[in-house]
Amino acid sequence: QEEQNADGIVEKIRCVASIIGKEDFANQIIEKDINPILLKLKENQSDNKKTNKKIMLVLSMQGTSPMVAGAGTSGDSFIKMIGGENIFNSFDGWKSVTAESVINLNPDFIIIPEKELHQKSKVEEMVNNPIFLNTNAGKNKNFLFEDGMAILGFGPRTIYAAFDLSEKISD
Repeated sequence: QEEQNADGIVEKIRCVASIIGKEDFANQIIEKDINPILLKLKENQSDNKKTNKKIMLVLSMQGTSPMVAGAGTSGDSFIKMIGGENIFNSFDGWKSVTAESVINLNPDFIIIPEKELHQKSKVEEMVNNPIFLNTNAGKNKNFLFEDGMAILGFGPRTIYAAFDLSEKISD
């Protein structure tokens, strides 16, 4: 089973490089490009943990119910990578949740994979959803949009997406 964290991603890169006979090239890329970002990401992660940023990751909207990342999901692992606290870590898997639970748990930030936006005619429809407007995230316009595979795929792009969003929640 793959580790859904930065070390697991680096291990995956090394594994693929080994299979295709490109270990030296992969090591150069890891050393030159990835490790400097990982150092900054780990600093941000540590700083963000201290401020208890409450985050929810919305995979999709099913009618009026958001489908969110619970514990043990790639979304939960991504939230941990950026140093946030998953407000829906009380259940496992991806689940639809009620408006009341979102408002009660009151996220500071809401991460929405960009693929979801293609199903909506405008970003405003998502950010002006009454469920989200009644949270700290909605009131402060703390919506974070990122490519879905970069967030949830746990490949090299996940490191860069995690660094980018870790910076945004630390402001």
